[in-house]
Amino acid sequence: MYSFSADNNGEYISVIYSDYPPEAISSQEPETTLARSRDGFVSSIKGHIVSEAQIALKGHPGKIFMVNSTTDNLKEIQIQAHLYLVNNRLYQIVAIVAKDKEYSKEVADFFQSFDVTVHQ
Repeated sequence: MYSFSADNNGEYISVIYSDYPPEAISSQEPETTLARSRDGFVSSIKGHIVSEAQIALKGHPGKIFMVNSTTDNLKEIQIQAHLYLVNNRLYQIVAIVAKDKEYSKEVADFFQSFDVTVHQ
């Protein structure tokens, strides 16, 4: 797993990707892989899903979801996550902000700027 993150004036943004063995991905539907990844993410932060939808990036399946959670110091947060399965690589694009705050234009731009180039 590889992770890249930044703090943008109290907004935490991150891109994480993991490579899976091709046979692990080809043995199940992409939706199953995305759902398991979503469930693992939500469970790891002890959150609950507020909303979710199917998305795609250049024809690659994805999922967007919003999660509410509480940090270890009892601060309520909201998380927006986009997952994309590109061949055997799973991308997780995440933004975290205090629950009582709105995401900034920079966070919206961050999500919009994400792209992939697939080499054959």
